Amino acid sequence: MRKTKLVTACTNEIVCQPEVSSCDAEEIFIGENTEKEDVSRSPRPETWDDFFLLLKETDVPEDFLCPAERHPVIETGSDSFDEQDKTDWI
Repeated sequence: MRKTKLVTACTNEIVCQPEVSSCDAEEIFIGENTEKEDVSRSPRPETWDDFFLLLKETDVPEDFLCPAERHPVIETGSDSFDEQDKTDWI
């Protein structure tokens, strides 16, 4: 496991990661496991096309989630899908 530096700038914390750990992405998702005090990062995809394709091709059992969980309300915002995308994958 490698060590790295944390730098605080105003209200943000910056992780100076080694070049060998860099990812080819403009943006990343940050995941936190507070129980283990663990943080993970993964590249944010430029599009969600692969996800929706996988979802259409995957056989999910009907009892996997309740109806409300299977068809969540998607809020609009900078990361939301347009109306067409919302109906295509459900």
